[in-house]
Amino acid sequence: MRHHHHHHCPEGSAPHGGSPLRHRRGRFGRWGHAPQDGAIEPAIEAVATLEAEATPSPDDLAVRLFTCVGKGCAHGAEGKALLAALNEAVAAHPTPGVRIDVRACGCLDVCEQGPVVVAYQGNAAKAARPPKGALAGLLNRPVDRFGQVSPADAGRIVETVLHKTRRS
Repeated sequence: MRHHHHHHCPEGSAPHGGSPLRHRRGRFGRWGHAPQDGAIEPAIEAVATLEAEATPSPDDLAVRLFTCVGKGCAHGAEGKALLAALNEAVAAHPTPGVRIDVRACGCLDVCEQGPVVVAYQGNAAKAARPPKGALAGLLNRPVDRFGQVSPADAGRIVETVLHKTRRS
């Protein structure tokens, strides 16, 4: 008859002794990796698709032209003359189904392109000032944007905006 020798291991060194290993969550939580940089792209595409599929209702054919005449604007005087010229051009192009109105707005932060006219349709055409910030810019793409314009360009701007508004 053989005796089994029980070998005693010091506490904690046995494979099942000591504290069990706990699974620690990494820096990025459950999945263990950083969110992908490309994750925002599909979202942007989805917004663009939604925009393309949304058909404007007749009441959406309101267009607002914003012209910057900020305080201390380098193009302030031109901006004011441009506003007057745009209003005249709108009056000279009566268009059934499209309402264009012209608004002065503050600085658009593109002074080197000034004077600037930005045309918006839809919700942004009802706003008192143009959308600011990246998300607002994504959700409210301008119908068109014109830089370094003079009062002499007002007629061409109105015609271009009307053409694009009718097409969309």
